[in-house]
Amino acid sequence: MVVRLLLLTLITTLDPLNGDLLKRLIDEHSDKLYAVAYGIVHDSEDAKDVVQETFISVWLTIRNFYKLEREDTIALLVKYTQNKAKDHLRRRKSRVQTIPLIYEDDDGEKDFVIPDYTQNPEEQTVAKEALKQLAAYVDQLPDTQRDVIEMRYKYGMSESEIAQALSISESAVSSRLNRAKNSLQKMRREKEDE
Repeated sequence: MVVRLLLLTLITTLDPLNGDLLKRLIDEHSDKLYAVAYGIVHDSEDAKDVVQETFISVWLTIRNFYKLEREDTIALLVKYTQNKAKDHLRRRKSRVQTIPLIYEDDDGEKDFVIPDYTQNPEEQTVAKEALKQLAAYVDQLPDTQRDVIEMRYKYGMSESEIAQALSISESAVSSRLNRAKNSLQKMRREKEDE
């Protein structure tokens, strides 16, 4: 399976050190990850998209993969793929909505109505700004805290999976998560006080 596409060329050009590890991971595991993704999304093109999204996420957290043994690497890649596939299904499901097009009013007349379930532009802007600000706060965290926050909330990994991936105890993961949450709350309060 060829997931490499333009993405791999671009990454290896921009980041040769990490790009080599990513290239190796893609070469060794893309077929297995495609099978995992296909088993969840049941569509060939969607499964390819899921695998590509997985490797983008891997590249964004590539420093975690340098520390892992082969078995742990495979387990983490599979978990990333499963989470990306589930996210893909959720997005696909939310796009498919049953919309009533015709209804009869009290007079027996038929009208066409397409309800709008989307957020208004102001709500969308506020939500986007809040996410940007949260991402900026997460970027300011120390690496140890940022890693566990991303693994827990971005990739949906359990504390035991994070502990296994980082070769630390679950209590250490829990402690790092609590410190990270406290740091994020403190940053938010400081921003509000300005």
